[in-house]
Amino acid sequence: MDGWLQLLPQFRHLQVFRGAGIWETLRQSSQGVMDYSQAMASIARACPKLKQMDHVTVDEERGEHMRLVVGRQLGGATVAMNGNGNGFVAEESATGGVDGEVRIKYHLQRPKQM
Repeated sequence: MDGWLQLLPQFRHLQVFRGAGIWETLRQSSQGVMDYSQAMASIARACPKLKQMDHVTVDEERGEHMRLVVGRQLGGATVAMNGNGNGFVAEESATGGVDGEVRIKYHLQRPKQM
């Protein structure tokens, strides 16, 4: 997982990440205990423009990975939000720079039907 956290921030404008490589790495290194929530929070902090990435689970009906939609709030105002805003599954707070606290929220969304 550390390799991903070193690599991804080099793409400063990364907004969407497709594929399950991150989750496969986490699965292989976890020894049975996978903390997806902590991994997602670390990735969102490392990639400040990230809006969406594939989740480990697959939508059986559509045959594609579910999407993790990332939102950020700074001082009570939404900074970046992509998705419907409902059904948040996790929330993480992190302090950042002079602007104070940044709240990172994310939720699962089904892939769009083609």
